[in-house]
Amino acid sequence: MAGMSGKQVGRHRSAVIPDHLFGDAGAEAVWRARFRSAQVSAPVWAHDAPDANLYTSNESGVWEIHAWDRATGLRRRVTDRPNGTVNGVPSPDGAWIWWFDDTDGDEFGSWVREPFAGGPVEPALPDVPKGYPAGLRIGRALTAVGVSGDRGSELFAHAGGRTTCFYRSGDDASVAGLSRDERLIAITHSEHGDSRHPAVRVLATGDSAHRFTTVAEKWDGPGKALTPLDFAPAHGDTRLLLLHERRGRAEPLIWDVAADTETEVVLDLPGEVTAGWYPDGDSLLVLHAHEGRGSLHRYDLTAKRLSDLDTPRGWIETAAVRPDGAVEYSWSSAAEPPVVRTRRPGGSDEVLLTPPGEPAPPSVPVTDLFVPGPGGRIHALVARPPDAPEGPLPTVFTLHGGPHYADFDRFSAHRAVWVDAGFAVVEVNYRGSTGYGAAWRDAIEGKPGFTELEDVAAVHDRVVRTGLADPTRCVVSGPSWAGYLTLLALGTQPDRWAAGVAAIPVADYVAAYEDEMEQLRAFDRALLGGSPDTAPEEYRRSSPITYVDAVAAPVLVLAGTNDPRCPIRQVENYLDRLAGRDVHHEFYRYDAGHGSLVVDETITQTMVQVHFALRALALRPGASRWWTGRMELLDAHERALAGVTRLVERIEPGEWANDTPCTEWTVRDLLNHLVAEQLWVPPLLAGSTIEEVGDRFDGDVLGDDPVGSWRAAAGAARDALVRDGALEQDVHLSRGPTPATYYAWELTLDLAVHGWDLARGVDAGSPLDAELAEALLGVFDDEDQGWREWGDFGTPAAVEPDADPPARLVALLGRRP
Repeated sequence: MAGMSGKQVGRHRSAVIPDHLFGDAGAEAVWRARFRSAQVSAPVWAHDAPDANLYTSNESGVWEIHAWDRATGLRRRVTDRPNGTVNGVPSPDGAWIWWFDDTDGDEFGSWVREPFAGGPVEPALPDVPKGYPAGLRIGRALTAVGVSGDRGSELFAHAGGRTTCFYRSGDDASVAGLSRDERLIAITHSEHGDSRHPAVRVLATGDSAHRFTTVAEKWDGPGKALTPLDFAPAHGDTRLLLLHERRGRAEPLIWDVAADTETEVVLDLPGEVTAGWYPDGDSLLVLHAHEGRGSLHRYDLTAKRLSDLDTPRGWIETAAVRPDGAVEYSWSSAAEPPVVRTRRPGGSDEVLLTPPGEPAPPSVPVTDLFVPGPGGRIHALVARPPDAPEGPLPTVFTLHGGPHYADFDRFSAHRAVWVDAGFAVVEVNYRGSTGYGAAWRDAIEGKPGFTELEDVAAVHDRVVRTGLADPTRCVVSGPSWAGYLTLLALGTQPDRWAAGVAAIPVADYVAAYEDEMEQLRAFDRALLGGSPDTAPEEYRRSSPITYVDAVAAPVLVLAGTNDPRCPIRQVENYLDRLAGRDVHHEFYRYDAGHGSLVVDETITQTMVQVHFALRALALRPGASRWWTGRMELLDAHERALAGVTRLVERIEPGEWANDTPCTEWTVRDLLNHLVAEQLWVPPLLAGSTIEEVGDRFDGDVLGDDPVGSWRAAAGAARDALVRDGALEQDVHLSRGPTPATYYAWELTLDLAVHGWDLARGVDAGSPLDAELAEALLGVFDDEDQGWREWGDFGTPAAVEPDADPPARLVALLGRRP
């Protein structure tokens, strides 16, 4: 497999970027097609001009906003930015498209707008300062917008050519609703100090003097969030639809702000729900989530009756009701790629939007796993390769971010490629996940990271005990909060994991707090009980960098230069600490923010992650582990090479004919073998085949100057090995294509053991020290017989159980220590 490294970043080894993951061209095409196949989101439309629609799509190779005029059928791409755009909305009259303009994915910027049919882009609200978005509601005469920054939150209203800041707070706040007559604005705030459980305030939008006055407040008390969804769809209707948590889970609540009355919508559904209005305001569209799957329902507010909308089993990402009563929704399952469907009022259900090109190839379904845990029953989803052999499999725990999110029975190209690579995939909806009640979600308060990992450990124990997962080949992986959990798991559960892949992680919690966007600082204060200044022990305890010295497995870290959520400095702090230890780690740094909207970049990052795990777990054909936890490959090779060189340079003239432990080899014969092996290295690493090299290095390669011949051959071999990219390819050996890393480990083994042989032949001290021997024992074992063909290695000899590493290694190769 050919490949290349990314740019070296400081002291950190850059990640290997392979050309491909699979040798089979068909398998390679399938996994890439899942990412490249065009996808579209469910459309959003202008309230008063429902033919003016927006959706996002990756059909250009980057996720961008597209416009769709339903009256004419015309579609066009609206945005065209290097790092993509997904945050956009039409104005109610359908005349304008608003989208958020940041810099290279840093999420800091301002709203701009352009005509729906196309035209110049202009600042939408020039008087509003740049910041992180904190809500937007566009009316015909008034627009409310929120921005967040280091000073906290500022909420603005623009009307009559004038912009007014109507709310300012050092706490987190956002614009959450605008009544249809534009007389009321709903906001969320956390003046009570807990942004994770916001309160709601409704303000009158002002008089001729642009004064905004509070008309209603609602807060359900500590630990109970109120989430505004939308005002009722008719002019003069002051009902606000919210989600409350009074019974321990998210449920709908209708609050008539003018009358100050409320109606709890009690639904006989397990799990949790969200909702939206039907156009007549007399019914709600209910999106139900339960154990990783979604369903749609209509609730008649007058009859107080819930009816099912028959949708396929799987996950529904979004849903909304058109003015004619049609329900449009985005659906997928683990096995089937996403589609945007419409359910007509008469009951027919059909595909609404078909992106260009072939659909994504399908994948495998997921099955449910329920495991008793320390906080209650844990729900996990499991995917298994359909052609996997019986017995335990290499397994990747792909944890979800958030933490307030969940894994679902939805299509995931990322999950699918792990399955294609031969991994069982386990997704754990640990405490902190949404969809399992408020208590489950909030159980991580005060002890984030450890609570989630207790649940991951319980599921890990179950899949090992039932024979699904090979306990020696388990990988922990995930982005964002899951990247945080990955690093924390490697430091606090080192015996469980053979490798870790942490994308855009929190790695140094204190530094992350210092650099992250203010909304996340507020989240962290609510989660940990304060800031690093007021709760230093909580931040220390929950930070992965605290446990970096316990990390033993190889680590891959991916991070975005412009990430405002998991900033780059705190990632580099962690890597700097890791670099001071003999733990293999690789770093992939890219020029975007919290993830990427560019399809090619997503593919590259996916290849880097899966390829790293395949190397770490020795799952490439003919490969063995290239890490040891203490000594890396090039360090081991350098030590073994130097040991032989020291011996060669002290050989006396009368010692060349001495016997050695190698059958029928004298000291000269043994050195001839070693020199020949070094001579093979440069051409093989340059791409030559065995046939092309031929018999060039047969016979006597020492000549009249054995020591000089060794120096020249050893130096050339070392230069070839350390050349950039040399170890990120296959070499052509007699047994077929072989990873260069494996070939280099075999060379190191050959040098180390024959160095021991050479020392015996000249009656000198062995250059094989305990650390080098331990490293080689971590790579080669007696269960893998292929490497025995490489050298003059006999049947393993008996050795005492408490023998030191050099004795165990030479005994493994048929020597008597």
